[in-house]
Amino acid sequence: MSKRKLKKKYKNYFVYIILLSLIFIFVCSTYKFISIIYFRNKSQELNKKLAKEVVEVDKKTKEISINIKKLKRINHDVVGWIRIPKTHINYAILKSKDNSYYLNHDIYKKYNINGSIFMNYANRYDFSDFNTILFGHYTRSLDMFSDLKKIYDKKIKFNKKNKIYIYTKDKKYEYIPYSMYLADANDAKPLNIGKSFFRKTEKDFDIDIKKKKVRQTLTLSTCYDNNSKRVILHAYLKTEK
Repeated sequence: MSKRKLKKKYKNYFVYIILLSLIFIFVCSTYKFISIIYFRNKSQELNKKLAKEVVEVDKKTKEISINIKKLKRINHDVVGWIRIPKTHINYAILKSKDNSYYLNHDIYKKYNINGSIFMNYANRYDFSDFNTILFGHYTRSLDMFSDLKKIYDKKIKFNKKNKIYIYTKDKKYEYIPYSMYLADANDAKPLNIGKSFFRKTEKDFDIDIKKKKVRQTLTLSTCYDNNSKRVILHAYLKTEK
């Protein structure tokens, strides 16, 4: 075989390899896009259906309650429900033996890239720790804790008048937000505030936390666009019923 033909042959091989690589990239990208859409729709349908089944409103008082017993029949890992009025946050809270499982599993323990809202595995299930931490994904479909980013970006009005409600089997907790900021993903300080307050805040809630006689706090955490930053929101317990 002449050098000219050999060169042409290798050139054709190179073209084929490039073509196959482009086809592979296109197929993978298409599969990933379809998967995102599929799991997004599945997650939204599931959570809307679940909310209709367990969120109960008293016709006279308009008081909201959550049927935790029904949720526990679905999954014993349920420890409560979180609701933040004027946001999309209205979800069951789960707790596993680690902080990985519910990153990509729903309440039915089926795989879903949107995951669930879940409690830090080291926290007590009854929210009795000084600092109870809840995690949830940021998604472009505005599921899970995505609205925390919108609050941080001032796309949702949010101040000390806004309440965060936690419902458990026996109690209803009302929390008041007092601190919000961005933190590095590898910074453990916002999650390890111990018996003191993490007083840093990039949003003014007009609250002097030093003067508050606080027994318990709630920390919400989600990613900010990518995995390098997290949005952190701290709230103190006002009442429990």
